[in-house]
Amino acid sequence: MAKSSPKYNMIGIEGIGRLEADVLSIIWKHDKSLTVRDIYEEMRDSRKIAYTTVMTVLNNLTDKGILKQDKTATAYVYSPKVSNEELAQNLCQVIVDKLLFGKAAPLTSYFAGKR
Repeated sequence: MAKSSPKYNMIGIEGIGRLEADVLSIIWKHDKSLTVRDIYEEMRDSRKIAYTTVMTVLNNLTDKGILKQDKTATAYVYSPKVSNEELAQNLCQVIVDKLLFGKAAPLTSYFAGKR
């Protein structure tokens, strides 16, 4: 029997990693389409990272349905396919469904304490 995944679970239980989150924050911060070079240049100011690593992360985020990739220009251009709020809601839904067995109370308590 084929396993179906709910529509909200676009990224699965694996979620996103720290490096993916860093790349996404740069894209959302600029609120415009960016190239691999744009993101690489900004990231290398704060960490040692290879250009190819940034390119791989962008491709992974595209495969997960979080970014759009425009291949029409010489350099690929990336833009958000979902907002940061939508992604956060997705991650919370996965946590509640998969890790907390449908019980939102522990997550709600956590967020209530973060005021």
